[in-house]
Amino acid sequence: MRCLLLPVLLMASAAASAALPPALLRFAEGLRTLEGHFEQQSFDPDGRIRERAEGEVALAAPDRFRWDYRRPYVQTIVADGERIWVHDPELEQVSVRSQKREGQGGPLVWLADPQALEQRFIVEAEPAADGLAWIRLSPRQAEDAQVAEARIGFEGDEIREMQLVDALGQRSVLRFSGWRRNGSLDPERFRFHPPPGVDVVGEDTEDE
Repeated sequence: MRCLLLPVLLMASAAASAALPPALLRFAEGLRTLEGHFEQQSFDPDGRIRERAEGEVALAAPDRFRWDYRRPYVQTIVADGERIWVHDPELEQVSVRSQKREGQGGPLVWLADPQALEQRFIVEAEPAADGLAWIRLSPRQAEDAQVAEARIGFEGDEIREMQLVDALGQRSVLRFSGWRRNGSLDPERFRFHPPPGVDVVGEDTEDE
Protein backbone atom coordinates (compact mmCIF):
# COMPACT_ATOMS: atom_id res chain seq x y z
CA MET A 1 0.00 0.00 0.00
CA ARG A 2 1.34 3.41 -0.92
CA CYS A 3 1.56 6.08 1.73
CA LEU A 4 2.54 9.61 0.75
CA LEU A 5 3.66 10.53 4.23
CA LEU A 6 2.95 9.28 7.66
CA PRO A 7 5.03 12.01 8.84
CA VAL A 8 4.28 13.28 9.58
CA LEU A 9 2.39 13.78 11.94
CA LEU A 10 4.29 16.45 15.29
CA MET A 11 1.67 18.13 17.56
CA ALA A 12 0.22 17.54 21.21
CA SER A 13 0.48 19.37 24.61
CA ALA A 14 2.57 19.19 27.82
CA ALA A 15 4.91 21.10 30.10
CA ALA A 16 7.92 22.39 28.18
CA SER A 17 11.61 22.54 29.00
CA ALA A 18 13.00 26.05 29.30
CA ALA A 19 16.12 24.91 27.40
CA LEU A 20 14.16 24.25 24.21
CA PRO A 21 14.08 26.79 21.35
CA PRO A 22 11.59 29.65 21.90
CA ALA A 23 9.92 29.02 18.54
CA LEU A 24 8.97 25.50 19.61
CA LEU A 25 7.69 26.68 22.99
CA ARG A 26 5.50 29.36 21.38
CA PHE A 27 3.96 26.76 19.10
CA ALA A 28 3.24 24.26 21.89
CA GLU A 29 1.90 26.70 24.52
CA GLY A 30 -1.82 26.17 25.06
CA LEU A 31 -2.24 24.05 21.93
CA ARG A 32 -5.43 21.95 21.99
CA THR A 33 -6.46 21.61 18.34
CA LEU A 34 -5.04 22.58 14.99
CA GLU A 35 -6.19 22.28 11.38
CA GLY A 36 -4.93 23.65 8.12
CA HIS A 37 -3.84 23.06 4.52
CA PHE A 38 -0.60 21.42 3.39
CA GLU A 39 1.33 21.06 0.14
CA GLN A 40 3.94 18.33 -0.08
CA GLN A 41 6.84 17.73 -2.44
CA SER A 42 8.80 14.48 -2.46
CA PHE A 43 12.26 14.34 -4.05
CA ASP A 44 14.36 11.59 -5.59
CA PRO A 45 18.03 11.06 -4.53
CA ASP A 46 19.16 13.49 -7.25
CA GLY A 47 16.99 16.29 -5.86
CA ARG A 48 14.35 16.16 -8.60
CA ILE A 49 10.69 16.42 -7.62
CA ARG A 50 9.23 12.92 -7.70
CA GLU A 51 5.71 13.70 -6.51
CA ARG A 52 3.49 16.59 -5.48
CA ALA A 53 0.52 16.27 -3.15
CA GLU A 54 -1.81 18.45 -1.12
CA GLY A 55 -4.65 18.21 1.34
CA GLU A 56 -5.85 19.01 4.85
CA VAL A 57 -4.41 18.11 8.25
CA ALA A 58 -6.07 18.23 11.69
CA LEU A 59 -4.80 17.45 15.18
CA ALA A 60 -6.42 17.14 18.61
CA ALA A 61 -4.00 16.95 21.55
CA PRO A 62 -2.55 14.80 22.80
CA ASP A 63 -2.58 11.95 20.29
CA ARG A 64 -5.26 12.20 17.58
CA PHE A 65 -4.63 13.38 14.05
CA ARG A 66 -5.97 13.17 10.52
CA TRP A 67 -4.32 13.72 7.13
CA ASP A 68 -6.65 13.96 4.10
CA TYR A 69 -4.73 13.85 0.84
CA ARG A 70 -6.84 15.38 -1.97
CA ARG A 71 -4.37 15.42 -4.88
CA PRO A 72 -2.96 13.72 -6.91
CA TYR A 73 -5.16 10.98 -5.48
CA VAL A 74 -7.25 10.51 -2.36
CA GLN A 75 -5.79 8.95 0.76
CA THR A 76 -6.81 9.28 4.43
CA ILE A 77 -4.62 8.71 7.50
CA VAL A 78 -6.36 8.73 10.89
CA ALA A 79 -4.93 8.21 14.38
CA ASP A 80 -7.60 7.65 17.02
CA GLY A 81 -5.27 7.40 20.03
CA GLU A 82 -4.93 3.61 19.78
CA ARG A 83 -4.56 2.78 16.09
CA ILE A 84 -3.35 4.40 12.90
CA TRP A 85 -5.58 3.76 9.88
CA VAL A 86 -4.51 4.35 6.27
CA HIS A 87 -7.31 4.20 3.68
CA ASP A 88 -6.54 4.06 -0.03
CA PRO A 89 -9.89 4.17 -1.89
CA GLU A 90 -8.31 3.49 -5.28
CA LEU A 91 -6.84 0.21 -4.02
CA GLU A 92 -9.95 -0.52 -1.90
CA GLN A 93 -7.65 -1.24 1.02
CA VAL A 94 -7.20 -0.14 4.63
CA SER A 95 -4.06 -0.81 6.66
CA VAL A 96 -4.08 -0.57 10.44
CA ARG A 97 -1.34 -0.67 13.03
CA SER A 98 -0.79 0.12 16.66
CA GLN A 99 -0.32 3.81 17.37
CA LYS A 100 1.76 2.96 20.42
CA ARG A 101 4.19 0.99 18.26
CA GLU A 102 4.27 3.87 15.77
CA GLY A 103 5.33 6.30 18.47
CA GLN A 104 2.10 8.29 18.06
CA GLY A 105 2.74 9.35 14.49
CA GLY A 106 6.16 10.95 14.16
CA PRO A 107 7.59 14.42 14.74
CA LEU A 108 4.49 16.46 13.79
CA VAL A 109 2.50 14.93 16.64
CA TRP A 110 5.34 15.30 19.13
CA LEU A 111 5.90 19.02 18.45
CA ALA A 112 3.00 19.89 20.70
CA ASP A 113 4.58 17.90 23.52
CA PRO A 114 8.11 19.35 23.82
CA GLN A 115 9.12 16.96 26.61
CA ALA A 116 8.16 13.91 24.52
CA LEU A 117 9.91 15.46 21.53
CA GLU A 118 13.11 15.96 23.54
CA GLN A 119 13.05 12.32 24.64
CA ARG A 120 13.13 11.15 21.02
CA PHE A 121 15.16 13.88 19.32
CA ILE A 122 18.10 16.19 19.89
CA VAL A 123 16.45 19.59 19.42
CA GLU A 124 18.61 22.46 18.19
CA ALA A 125 17.81 26.02 17.17
CA GLU A 126 19.13 27.15 13.77
CA PRO A 127 19.70 30.66 12.42
CA ALA A 128 16.59 32.40 11.11
CA ALA A 129 16.17 32.21 7.33
CA ASP A 130 13.48 33.14 4.79
CA GLY A 131 11.60 34.99 7.52
CA LEU A 132 11.23 31.83 9.63
CA ALA A 133 12.67 30.62 12.94
CA TRP A 134 14.15 27.15 12.34
CA ILE A 135 14.81 24.15 14.54
CA ARG A 136 16.55 20.89 13.66
CA LEU A 137 15.58 17.46 15.04
CA SER A 138 18.01 14.54 15.06
CA PRO A 139 16.83 11.16 16.46
CA ARG A 140 18.53 9.97 19.62
CA GLN A 141 18.26 6.36 18.45
CA ALA A 142 19.01 6.65 14.76
CA GLU A 143 18.95 2.90 14.07
CA ASP A 144 15.25 2.65 14.98
CA ALA A 145 14.06 5.99 13.61
CA GLN A 146 11.63 6.44 10.73
CA VAL A 147 12.71 10.09 10.48
CA ALA A 148 16.48 10.50 10.04
CA GLU A 149 16.37 14.29 10.20
CA ALA A 150 13.77 17.05 10.36
CA ARG A 151 13.88 20.84 10.02
CA ILE A 152 10.86 22.90 11.02
CA GLY A 153 10.32 26.56 10.20
CA PHE A 154 8.03 28.66 12.45
CA GLU A 155 6.37 32.02 11.99
CA GLY A 156 5.14 33.18 15.39
CA ASP A 157 3.19 30.28 16.88
CA GLU A 158 2.58 28.59 13.51
CA ILE A 159 4.50 25.97 11.54
CA ARG A 160 5.10 27.15 7.98
CA GLU A 161 7.46 24.48 6.63
CA MET A 162 8.69 21.02 7.52
CA GLN A 163 11.62 19.31 5.80
CA LEU A 164 11.95 15.57 6.43
CA VAL A 165 14.54 12.96 5.51
CA ASP A 166 13.43 9.38 6.15
CA ALA A 167 15.52 6.33 7.04
CA LEU A 168 16.01 5.55 3.32
CA GLY A 169 17.35 9.03 2.59
CA GLN A 170 14.20 10.21 0.79
CA ARG A 171 13.44 13.91 1.29
CA SER A 172 10.01 15.52 1.59
CA VAL A 173 9.06 19.16 2.09
CA LEU A 174 5.68 20.19 3.51
CA ARG A 175 4.41 23.76 3.49
CA PHE A 176 1.41 24.73 5.62
CA SER A 177 -1.15 27.52 5.36
CA GLY A 178 -4.56 28.55 6.64
CA TRP A 179 -3.99 27.31 10.18
CA ARG A 180 -6.97 27.43 12.57
CA ARG A 181 -5.75 27.07 16.14
CA ASN A 182 -7.83 25.80 19.08
CA GLY A 183 -11.08 25.73 17.15
CA SER A 184 -13.87 23.23 17.76
CA LEU A 185 -13.24 19.92 15.97
CA ASP A 186 -15.80 17.12 15.70
CA PRO A 187 -14.42 14.04 17.53
CA GLU A 188 -15.77 11.89 14.69
CA ARG A 189 -13.01 13.25 12.45
CA PHE A 190 -10.56 11.21 14.52
CA ARG A 191 -12.48 7.94 14.31
CA PHE A 192 -12.28 5.62 11.34
CA HIS A 193 -14.73 2.95 10.23
CA PRO A 194 -13.57 0.86 7.24
CA PRO A 195 -16.03 1.16 4.34
CA PRO A 196 -17.91 -2.02 3.39
CA GLY A 197 -16.07 -4.26 0.98
CA VAL A 198 -12.52 -2.98 1.49
CA ASP A 199 -9.62 -5.25 2.49
CA VAL A 200 -8.35 -4.51 6.00
CA VAL A 201 -4.74 -5.57 6.58
CA GLY A 202 -2.24 -5.04 9.37
CA GLU A 203 -1.35 -5.88 12.89
CA ASP A 204 -3.49 -7.31 15.64
CA THR A 205 -3.78 -4.10 17.65
CA GLU A 206 -5.58 -5.37 20.69
CA ASP A 207 -3.91 -4.30 23.93
CA GLU A 208 -1.37 -6.82 25.07
